[in-house]
Amino acid sequence: MAGTTPDAIRGRVERGKLEHVKQDGVRMIPVAELRRVGLLATASAMPMAGTTVDATDLLERLLDAERRATLAESQRLLVERTGEMEREAMTLEVMQLRAKVLELEAIANQPKRWFGRARKAPTG
Repeated sequence: MAGTTPDAIRGRVERGKLEHVKQDGVRMIPVAELRRVGLLATASAMPMAGTTVDATDLLERLLDAERRATLAESQRLLVERTGEMEREAMTLEVMQLRAKVLELEAIANQPKRWFGRARKAPTG
């Protein structure tokens, strides 16, 4: 039933393309009918022939599960990317600090310079 929206199923039911049973105001489509029109590829995961399934509810649950899986994957990728960005920022900061240390070491190792006029030795 992948690729078929609940609205498409409703449209088929309303046009009479899918047989259905209405119980307590809920339209249910027999599993055999879903197989007949090719909306159900395998029987192993579905109830046995002769039982009914609320196709709209089933499709909505499948779509909801797909949305949750997509959201979970998006969150995982966001956390992964955030971690990468934090590592890159920390690496950049370490590189900048190393450059600053080298700069300060170079300044500290320079010979001391005395500024101003040189004094003449006293004469005589």
